[in-house]
Amino acid sequence: MQTIQEFLKNEYTFSFTGLTISGIVTLITIGFVATVAFIFTTLRRLNDAKKPTYGFLGKPLYQMAVVAVLGAGIIFAVYNNPDSSIDEASATQDVTIEFKYRLVDNTQSKKLVEFEIIPSVNNNEWGGESDTFDIFINASGKDDFGELLYDTSEANKAIFNKQLSEGDYEISITVVYSDSSSNFLETISL
Repeated sequence: MQTIQEFLKNEYTFSFTGLTISGIVTLITIGFVATVAFIFTTLRRLNDAKKPTYGFLGKPLYQMAVVAVLGAGIIFAVYNNPDSSIDEASATQDVTIEFKYRLVDNTQSKKLVEFEIIPSVNNNEWGGESDTFDIFINASGKDDFGELLYDTSEANKAIFNKQLSEGDYEISITVVYSDSSSNFLETISL
């Protein structure tokens, strides 16, 4: 094992070729450029951090203050308005029907029967001039049947014919008027 003095007494030679020197110079240059870029980037970040920012998320606060004041004012006005109660008014309408039927043809095994339904609203036949009714009829007896009459009115009356066998029939009538329905039950004998 050699001591340091013996090591220093020996002469060592290093030789570099042109390719080795150019590689070392390139590495030193890249290291220098990277160090300078890092320093400038860090300085720019520090300068940006030193700049004061105002407002909310970099936006001016006066705009946020105006929106907040307007919003609070609207909420305050709505909740503290003494006239803000909602008054509900409803009018009940009395819907009744006049149910008519007659034998049109009695000569066959089944009888031809004409039905007519006249709805009335507050004792006024067919309600007002522009009122319409939807009428649903279900009959049970010897011959069951159902009938749907849409948009009936004084101009488009609720009249229809059915061929029925002789017997008793229970007829359920539902009248839909102005989003409310009324049910009626009629019994007929043929």
